[in-house]
Amino acid sequence: MMSTGPAETVTTAIRSALGDDVQVTVQEFSSGALAITIRRGERTAMIDARSPSEWAVSVEPSESEAFTGHDHTASSLAEVVDIVRREWSPR
Repeated sequence: MMSTGPAETVTTAIRSALGDDVQVTVQEFSSGALAITIRRGERTAMIDARSPSEWAVSVEPSESEAFTGHDHTASSLAEVVDIVRREWSPR
């Protein structure tokens, strides 16, 4: 039986929480850090993870905000997904 890596685990968790219609791209770095992009239609969320307890996310970042840091920090993937879900929900 093959084990799944961080990219597959994260992708599965995000799709389970947000739906199979989201596109998830995960880039793994040798340090163990992850860079994640989630897209649904025209909506985008950018996530960076340095460790299992260090997450940062920006939802709908503009081009001018590309290198200014993230809008939110979190201590888990579940918390990050909750932030994305909340930001994407109709107001």
